[in-house]
Amino acid sequence: MTDIAARNRTIKTNLEQVFGRGKVTVSGARGTAYGYVTVRIDHTPLDWEQAGTLKGKLKQRMRDAGINLGFAYTDDTCERTTDQCRIEFNHCRYRFTTRTGDNVWGCRFEDDKYELVEGAA
Repeated sequence: MTDIAARNRTIKTNLEQVFGRGKVTVSGARGTAYGYVTVRIDHTPLDWEQAGTLKGKLKQRMRDAGINLGFAYTDDTCERTTDQCRIEFNHCRYRFTTRTGDNVWGCRFEDDKYELVEGAA
């Protein structure tokens, strides 16, 4: 077993503790992208903001567990780096949400009409 395969198994085990068994799929890239990993999670975030926040928390959880996510340069000058892990969720329920008092209003992707989001407060 290679180091990449062991890392991918560790990622899957770590994230299944949060989302449950069978909800996490981990696949590694082949060829020139060797070492990159895509994590697909069967979870539907409320909106894009929640998805971004959750991705950050999950990556921090993996780093805290000692999982090496690698690094790659994001520009030609080699000044910025990112990890080699991409986390994907199901499509968000709303494009964005707005909080007013105790209510949360969501704007769906199909139209620009707002609706009250039940149970999201």
